[in-house]
Amino acid sequence: MSKSPLSPQARTALYIAIGLAIIIGLVIMVMSVGQQLSTFIERGQTTQTGVSVVATNSDFENGSPTPRQPQPSPTERAVELNDPTPTVEPSNTASSVRPSPTMAIVPEVTPPLQPIQIPTQNATPDNVMQITTSQATNVEIVDQSGAVVGVGVLRVYYADTVSAQNTTRVELELRFIEKFVTATPSSPITAIPVTPATSTPQPMRPTATPRISQHEETGVLVQQLMGASLFCSPDSFSGCDTIADPADFILISEGGAFWSWTLRPQVITGVHDLRLELWTLVSINGQTRTNTLWQYPFSITVTDIPTPPPSSEPDNSLLIVLVGVIGISAMILIFYIQRKTSQSAPKHINSNKPTVFLSYRRKVSWAVALKLHESLTEKGADVFMDMEDLGEGQFAQKLVDEIQKRDYFVLLLAPDTLKSEWVMREAQLAMKAGKRIIPVLTDGFTLAEENLPTELKGISSHNAVTITLEFYDAGINRIAKFIGL
Repeated sequence: MSKSPLSPQARTALYIAIGLAIIIGLVIMVMSVGQQLSTFIERGQTTQTGVSVVATNSDFENGSPTPRQPQPSPTERAVELNDPTPTVEPSNTASSVRPSPTMAIVPEVTPPLQPIQIPTQNATPDNVMQITTSQATNVEIVDQSGAVVGVGVLRVYYADTVSAQNTTRVELELRFIEKFVTATPSSPITAIPVTPATSTPQPMRPTATPRISQHEETGVLVQQLMGASLFCSPDSFSGCDTIADPADFILISEGGAFWSWTLRPQVITGVHDLRLELWTLVSINGQTRTNTLWQYPFSITVTDIPTPPPSSEPDNSLLIVLVGVIGISAMILIFYIQRKTSQSAPKHINSNKPTVFLSYRRKVSWAVALKLHESLTEKGADVFMDMEDLGEGQFAQKLVDEIQKRDYFVLLLAPDTLKSEWVMREAQLAMKAGKRIIPVLTDGFTLAEENLPTELKGISSHNAVTITLEFYDAGINRIAKFIGL
């Protein structure tokens, strides 16, 4: 079986890269499925816009829509109040509209003994209409919505279809067409047309798409205080008004007014009727009530949107590109690790570092031993050198173990080295363990039997290396050769 050309480090990097590619691929697949689910949810929540209005036959003539109710002037509304039983003007909308707001109804009173005095529109500077009757009737009606400040246009926005699981909005917008101003308190009213504010689009800038209303009606008299209500059946939507509350009035600003309602379907599917009302405030015998000026019936269809089938062919282009990038990165990483490993590998026969035990006498050869340790280590050897004195117990457990597990025993010999009891004991242990002993001679020491004690006579048969200052590098290279470097 041939040996794999990849080093263990390169194989590990390859396995890691493949595992990362698989994990990232799974994550992208999960994200793709999640994105498809999110797109489906967004489609379900998007309401379809259109026009679906419940109207009577009288609302259309010759195929074109007409205003549902002519808007009476303040004077006409005052004349209508001549009725001894003041009630809100009945609406001519279709009877199919089920919900109806609570209308303010004044109890019947004795017919007036004299006609009601109706002031004209310019009777007072503020155009406040106050109507009083005789003491016999004792009915006092006051318009509390303030002056008529202009003529406006009403726009209605809503979606004609909504999913049963989503919400929808109904919006009513009131904007001025003309504004009424007076130069002095006694001068007549002057109508000034209101020009809609427009802006010139800047080059290369996106322009906003104008909103399209489902219904628009002009000629509405605008007073200072007005309100709006939306009515529907409680079984169809939540979010509608239950009554026309006089406390819900707003002050009409120069830009007009805006009302909005958020509706949530109440499970029931089908066509559901709703009605918008615009009202002012009147006081009847001191009790504030609403007076309906305009109303608009319409309908919204609640449906269950079917779940679209998931795409049978998901987009895997991003996954393919990502896997390709990871594969190329893994190949580059493997090449780099392989090259780095080949450059940093020690140049010796054995794959493992040769291990060396360096024995010396500190008093005589400490400097030479330190230099020898550094040189052999730089060439790739694993050298042990005791840098501190060891006690008897430490010698037994440390030095003996190191001598036993080392491949080579380098004995640094100087004239007084063998006078050290520690060096003698280390050399004897190395001989008994059968270690390959390399004598290194310094300071003129010769490896003659007369210079060796009886216990170390056998060392004289080993090849010795002489280290001198002039030929230090040659001596180090010879030692390196002996230990396999």
